[in-house]
Amino acid sequence: MCGQDVKSFLRRISIGSLLFLALSLPSLSADALSELQAILTSYEQTTESLSNRLSSYEQTYNQLSISIGSMTTSLQSLENNSAIQKTLLDNQKSSLTELETISKDSEKQIVSLQTGYKSMERDLKIFKNIAIGTGSLALLSILLNVIMILST
Repeated sequence: MCGQDVKSFLRRISIGSLLFLALSLPSLSADALSELQAILTSYEQTTESLSNRLSSYEQTYNQLSISIGSMTTSLQSLENNSAIQKTLLDNQKSSLTELETISKDSEKQIVSLQTGYKSMERDLKIFKNIAIGTGSLALLSILLNVIMILST
């Protein structure tokens, strides 16, 4: 739209200048008229060239606007992804802290179970020794009873 306005404005100036010259000099020669036509043609070519450049600039501007729009969308998507990843990372840190606590508690339980097992092994050895001693006493008692029975 701007290109058409510029083109129209330059044509008006060119035509106005030619009309002014034509009205101010009624007896123009053929050479002067052909020079004016050459100047008008040059103005029209310049105007057309400027109009084409303006159109090209407008197309470039539109393409850049579209590119910026898609870049903005991509940037927002990246920002959203970054926020999600930060949230996930925070959740993982929290989970890691919980797992470390569970691991420490498990280690304490394992140590406690190992201590209990060793204590049970000691108690079992003591009971085994007591059982052997009791069994020996019982056998000795039976043997003594047999001897007494045989001696009577």
